[in-house]
Amino acid sequence: MKSKADFIYEIIDGIVCIRDQDLGNISVTNDAENVIADIELLEGSLKDFPVVYQDSDYTWDRIIVSQTGKIYFSSLNANSKEEAINKVKSLHK
Repeated sequence: MKSKADFIYEIIDGIVCIRDQDLGNISVTNDAENVIADIELLEGSLKDFPVVYQDSDYTWDRIIVSQTGKIYFSSLNANSKEEAINKVKSLHK
């Protein structure tokens, strides 16, 4: 594992949901490239999957993994995982 962030993840309806456990190490936001790399070791490429994450401030936002593997952030400003999932689903209709 490359990441220094403490996180858990699950896949719901084809959407990767990452939650920062905020245990005192680096945040998912600041270690996103390594977090994505760690998940890809287990799940395969995330380039075609929507990814949402809860940061250490408990806000849910989006990570976009480009076809070249570059990481981009997009604000969802969602208050819950369910809200983030619904927002991402509406973007992928």
